[in-house]
Amino acid sequence: MRVALSAGLAASLTVGLADLRLARAACARDAGRIDVTIDGAAPRLAAAVREELDAELARAHLCSTATDAQTKPLARIRVTLHGDTAATIRIEDAVTSKTVEREVDVADLPADGRALPIAIAADELLRASWAEVSLRPEVENPKQPVPPVVRASVAPPKAPAAFTRATELGVRATVNVYGGGQTHLGGALYLRRDLAAWLTGEAFGYAREATPVTATDGSIRAHAFGGGLSFDLHLLHVGVARFGVKAGAEVGYLLFDGAARAGAGASSFGSVVSSGHLGLIGAFDVGPLRISAAILGLAPFRAASALDGAETATSVGGPGLEAALGAGVTF
Repeated sequence: MRVALSAGLAASLTVGLADLRLARAACARDAGRIDVTIDGAAPRLAAAVREELDAELARAHLCSTATDAQTKPLARIRVTLHGDTAATIRIEDAVTSKTVEREVDVADLPADGRALPIAIAADELLRASWAEVSLRPEVENPKQPVPPVVRASVAPPKAPAAFTRATELGVRATVNVYGGGQTHLGGALYLRRDLAAWLTGEAFGYAREATPVTATDGSIRAHAFGGGLSFDLHLLHVGVARFGVKAGAEVGYLLFDGAARAGAGASSFGSVVSSGHLGLIGAFDVGPLRISAAILGLAPFRAASALDGAETATSVGGPGLEAALGAGVTF
């Protein structure tokens, strides 16, 4: 078989010296041993081919520089150079007990781009010989099982995991601060569903308790409950973590409860309230558990105020801020 390679391919495959040194450093004593012999009348090309082939083998945890004489090589690679323009590659494979050859023609390539294609051809020929073990398991000798490093070198690349729609049920703690003076502490029960790899829909119900507000004629407490819908847009995925933005709206009922000082009258007042939210979110998975956090800006659509006489003592109105920390189980 003759293999002709273009100059453009050789240029795209160029490997830097730093990368080569890194590959050599990864060649440990427990790596699979490969005997490599390179001969011919082109010593400069032979040296370059050897360096490139060392790097190619090291990427698969194979080592052509192992010094343990007690370790039987998995294969022998012999590269015979025919001047500076061609090479014969011969593989004596101890795993499959086969011998294979390939002719490589690099005459069309510049002199400084010929070593890498020859090294790649040798590496590919070795893997092609080992691939028979995966395609035809019957060739394996039960008394001499195929080394794991050989199986790993011919295993198909792992495909990225397909996106799986997950449903999440969880709870979160919230702190809401409103421009009208109210600060609410509470929590929410939520149900999320992944609609796409980049989009999650959420339905939630909440209950909140306001910190007391001191007024001229006493103090005012507030209680809130309601629910809403929101969508999470995942802009960045980093391993098990994802980050993005959240947007949504909620509607609920807010009850002001006044406690009057002596001589003043107390009353309670309730009102429907609604608001929208927009902000940043982050989440990461630990097994089936998903931890999430959010910082949201709040924009009330319908506000409610508590009066102390003719004056507004406190209100859920004006721009606000919500901080949330949640934990849920995915299924």
